[in-house]
Amino acid sequence: MLVAASAMLSVTLLTGYSLLLIHRHREDLTCMVTMMLAMGVAMMGSLLVGTVLGVLFNEMFAPTVYAVLAGMAVGYSAGRPVHLMASLDGMLAGIMGGMMGAMLGVMVHREAPIYMIGLMNLIYVFTLIMIIRLIHEEVRRQRRRVQKTPQPIPWLLRKPWTYSLLVGLVLLIAVDQSLFSGEIPLNRLLQFPEANPLFTP
Repeated sequence: MLVAASAMLSVTLLTGYSLLLIHRHREDLTCMVTMMLAMGVAMMGSLLVGTVLGVLFNEMFAPTVYAVLAGMAVGYSAGRPVHLMASLDGMLAGIMGGMMGAMLGVMVHREAPIYMIGLMNLIYVFTLIMIIRLIHEEVRRQRRRVQKTPQPIPWLLRKPWTYSLLVGLVLLIAVDQSLFSGEIPLNRLLQFPEANPLFTP
């Protein structure tokens, strides 16, 4: 009973922590990565729960139902924050893990149930540690990628002809300011070149 209780406690704590990380960093996780996370969390959790319940109940119906429902709930909760496809993948993995876990628990009931629950618990803990590491690595990679993304170029500077337009506009404003300020007399600017002192060497 102690081994079964420790297995259920590890499922509750690690699965809850994984779901919390997925919900917290859902903006930094892609659909493909979330599909892998949902499948891993749901399958391993339902597999361990089904094994424990199969050993305790020594029958197929109730452990299968409980493990499948738990796996579907975990898979949907893990994938839904990012994409519906990820939640569907997690639900299907939870169904498969729940059925396999219940069958395994019933089959080893008369041989070595305590050792099998302990082994499955170790596999589950190792897998969930890898999943948590994957979440942190993906979040760090995504944030580094966002920081390295160049700033978007303004629309006016994307085309070559806009540079000429901007330069011409600046020169027009400068000439206009010079004319109205009196620095260049308009009547002298409109004279012919041979009679205009502005063009004399």
